[in-house]
Amino acid sequence: MVTAFFCINISMQLFKKFFENKYSGPQVGVNHRHRRSIPKASSNGYTRNTLKIIPDYVKIDPSKNPKIESLKDKSGMRVCDSKDLEYIRKEYNTIPIKGEIKKIGSTGIQLYYDEKTNNFIIKK
Repeated sequence: MVTAFFCINISMQLFKKFFENKYSGPQVGVNHRHRRSIPKASSNGYTRNTLKIIPDYVKIDPSKNPKIESLKDKSGMRVCDSKDLEYIRKEYNTIPIKGEIKKIGSTGIQLYYDEKTNNFIIKK
């Protein structure tokens, strides 16, 4: 019983010593960028000139067609509407014609007319 009390007493002393000596609040000169809040939070003296929370390389380019961009990376089929066909005409100089299979640039994507659905289909 004395040994159990002795072990608890030592562990409590070590615990107390740890918090007395080791942790004395934030260290001077240590920059914890990952712990900061949203940019422009000036309470900690940290400010950004621009509010770009999402970097440019992650953002999706709105001028590109999402159906074609998704087929560039992986295979599949997508139904084209009039906006998609207009984009293909402008960007790839490919005119969709019923009954012909057209290739869209060097992407490996094919454009054809499906008679069952009465729509143009892009497929990779």
